[in-house]
Amino acid sequence: MPSGSPKIVIDTSALISLALGSIVELVLKEFSVVISNLVLNEIEELASFNDDVGNAARTVLSLKNLIEIRTVNVDDVKPFLTSRVQIGEASCIVLVRNPETMALITDDFRAMHHLRSLSHVHNFELGLGAVLIRALLLRDKINKTKALEVIDNILVRRNWLGRPIYRAYKKILLDI
Repeated sequence: MPSGSPKIVIDTSALISLALGSIVELVLKEFSVVISNLVLNEIEELASFNDDVGNAARTVLSLKNLIEIRTVNVDDVKPFLTSRVQIGEASCIVLVRNPETMALITDDFRAMHHLRSLSHVHNFELGLGAVLIRALLLRDKINKTKALEVIDNILVRRNWLGRPIYRAYKKILLDI
């Protein structure tokens, strides 16, 4: 994790997506990433599954030395819990409110509207995992062909083809 660079908070859904796209290691090496102990717990639970998501979770766990893990008290997340914002995302809100963090990255599209409202109230940037893929492209860490391949892999493996998150992911990359 690069020292001195602004920290970004990434939730479980985005870490799993990046692992499914086989780019999570590059993201973790290129950006200072912070997650909560509650997100780590979610990833550990997902790692018990014997499917693509379980494999992705195990990949993330194998790279946890590249991630800063901070403890968030369950009581601190309660004000942010809703039917769409669950404990992992809520713990990320607690973390991203810290002045040294600049953004929250999530692929939980169902929670996005509520998270966007909170981002305005608590003054943090919010984006999908595709934003990090775009940043890697703009930093010349990957080329456009690779970026499109990564996004296509994520969209297929997440079964997002034709869904609103599919269009949002594509728009982020194609707007370059």
